Amino acid sequence: MTADNRKVFEMLGQLPRLTSLDITSVRINRIKELTHIIPSTIRRLKLPQFISNNSDILSIGSEISTFGISELMLEQMKVISDQLKNITKFIVRDIQSMDVKEQLTKLLCSPECKINTFYSNNCSDWVKKMLITNRTIETLDIGEDLEATYKVAMISPGVKRIIFHSYGYQSMNYTKTESPTGYILIKSKYQYIDVSMGRIATYAKKMYDVSDNTDDNLVIEATHPNLKFLYYTKLTILKKDFK
Repeated sequence: MTADNRKVFEMLGQLPRLTSLDITSVRINRIKELTHIIPSTIRRLKLPQFISNNSDILSIGSEISTFGISELMLEQMKVISDQLKNITKFIVRDIQSMDVKEQLTKLLCSPECKINTFYSNNCSDWVKKMLITNRTIETLDIGEDLEATYKVAMISPGVKRIIFHSYGYQSMNYTKTESPTGYILIKSKYQYIDVSMGRIATYAKKMYDVSDNTDDNLVIEATHPNLKFLYYTKLTILKKDFK
């Protein structure tokens, strides 16, 4: 952490009502602890890659509802475990350690997990494994395009909303937006395996346009829980059938 940045962080304690802090773009070298820097009033916290040499990031009494980190390492796993009952939105850009991936998968699939919004930069195997078991995540963003995000979302029994991205030549077709621009109607179908067991498979029947009227969309979402809402701008894509 540079001297100038340290002065800024010291000033945070003078903001008693500060509830949101995004320092993902701030350069911070590994320091002893952040407990004296991050106020206990913070509810939404987004951290950069290099943080602390130990697991003490939050002060006593902190309750984090949104937790984001550029790279998750073993030092930060204690924060995830301690705050699991509070976190509803989880953002992780990169994980290199297999141990961290295994520990995080167990946490996100545990009964204590309350996370309903999950952001990641890729759809690696650990994410897919986690989504098969997790029952709380309803909004998914894996940093991929529509096709890749859609395929991963279909693995999950709970995902209702997918956020996807455009890259290269696809940028003219659709781009991410903050409000829903379409939805997929999801049907359930029982698949017979043998006498003793069967399984419920979900598949997309068709993609529809949403109304310009926000109230209409809220009624649709409340009336039909088997919808996956999409977030993008070009509605021409919505005409494609999935069979």
